[in-house]
Amino acid sequence: VKLNQFEFINENGKIEKNIEAEKQYNNDTLLKLKREKIQLKKDIADFEEFEEDTAYLKEQLKEKETEIKELEEQLKKL
Repeated sequence: VKLNQFEFINENGKIEKNIEAEKQYNNDTLLKLKREKIQLKKDIADFEEFEEDTAYLKEQLKEKETEIKELEEQLKKL
């Protein structure tokens, strides 16, 4: 039997999911992503100040925002 992340076998031999551990993991990940988003915004501002290309950073920011939105939706479902 292969268990997924946050799954365990209880005392009755049934597979259960540790929802609290999953919520904590997702909240920690969400916090990390939000910090990365803030840093990207700072980097974009710095690049713009020196008239450097920000296309790559803006694409990274867009990806972080998508990841954050998806993770927030997952947390709502738990």
